[in-house]
Amino acid sequence: MARIQITKRSVDAIEPPPTGELKLWDVELRGFGLRVRAGGTKSYIVQYRNAEGRTRRLTVGVCGRLTPDAARSKARQMLAAVDRGEDPVQDAHENRRAPTVAEFAAIWARQDVTPIDHPPLLRHEPARPGHPAPTVGGHRDAVLGLRPVLRGPHGHFAI
Repeated sequence: MARIQITKRSVDAIEPPPTGELKLWDVELRGFGLRVRAGGTKSYIVQYRNAEGRTRRLTVGVCGRLTPDAARSKARQMLAAVDRGEDPVQDAHENRRAPTVAEFAAIWARQDVTPIDHPPLLRHEPARPGHPAPTVGGHRDAVLGLRPVLRGPHGHFAI
């Protein structure tokens, strides 16, 4: 496991390996590193162990779009979240599996659901009054936070 001081100069000087990928770790921040792929792509990465002890690796950003200092700062925030017990990789997986607003609206249309607090998102009149799909159908529900907006017939959330 090679350790280097990750700076603009050191990142620019690293040549890609002939095959596979090369990982170099920062001497300043434990868990922060640089991944260099055979094709020449260089990315800043964070590696950590979650609460179950599983090793997780997450891309912070691509070199050139982020400076080493900005990437280190972002990595420091990610590692602080891990220290608080969060798992950024697991959160990303859950967000990808979350239903889109269109899927959420289709479930809502099949159920006896009442809008609560009538947020601006649900104030237009598409196919069904209060049906959000035509406006924001492709967005993920977890990003928009619609779950607390809808309540089922017995006071439970629709999903």
